[in-house]
Amino acid sequence: MATRLAAKQSVLASLVLPQSAKLNTVDKTALRRSKLISKLDEQKRVLEAQIKGEEYFAKKTVTKTDEDGNQITVTVPKRVRKWFYTNDGAEWLFEVKYDNKVLELAKGKTAIIAETIDDLLAVMDTVGSS
Repeated sequence: MATRLAAKQSVLASLVLPQSAKLNTVDKTALRRSKLISKLDEQKRVLEAQIKGEEYFAKKTVTKTDEDGNQITVTVPKRVRKWFYTNDGAEWLFEVKYDNKVLELAKGKTAIIAETIDDLLAVMDTVGSS
């Protein structure tokens, strides 16, 4: 037992072991920003579909087991929750969310008001571009 341990240590001693550094460091702020921008684009597609009178479904890939027990990859529709709603039919309100939590845009204010649904589309463009 001691001879095997000594043999392993001598093998490790003969190897060159450099300090390892993480190769791909990802900026977490940039990652969060890109996630938020992609979700804003998705909300814009939801709004455009609503203007046309259609239903929008995003697609996601899931792995399922078929009748033979094989794992297969299938693309299925995914429901997207809207970030916008009407205020008693008069105004449109748009809330920006991250991880299904409403972001506070200013102290105590979480929504952006738009007069019409077309104005709401312009608001989404403005928020997505800034």
